[in-house]
Amino acid sequence: MGKIQTEFWTRLYVGRVGLLLLLTLSFAISCASINPVKQAETLEQKAYAVYGTYVVFAEKAADLAENDALPRSVRLALVNAEERASPVVTSLLHAAEEMQTLNNSTTRRSLESWIDRALPLINDLVRSVKGAQE
Repeated sequence: MGKIQTEFWTRLYVGRVGLLLLLTLSFAISCASINPVKQAETLEQKAYAVYGTYVVFAEKAADLAENDALPRSVRLALVNAEERASPVVTSLLHAAEEMQTLNNSTTRRSLESWIDRALPLINDLVRSVKGAQE
């Protein structure tokens, strides 16, 4: 199999896994019965759980930020929390994709580092969304 074909199938697999994880996370978060990051058993699962949590709450933040009934300060806090998390989560996703192709100690450390950087920012985003929903 050529490099392009391998890359295609890898991206397709990652996309499907990501979509499945996103759907699972959406259900889990809406039920509030589990913490997907804590339930993750591997580093890759943890990375995609962090990413999925970000996606769910970034979407909720975007919807809430458009709600004119909320105070402007609350809407700005939502936008700011998402903007702080977005570049870190993007880097986390790139590190997860890189680890899929080059699974070695360097890529593992990089992914762990991006997860550690992303978690506090995503927790801030989650708190902002939940605070706006109250």
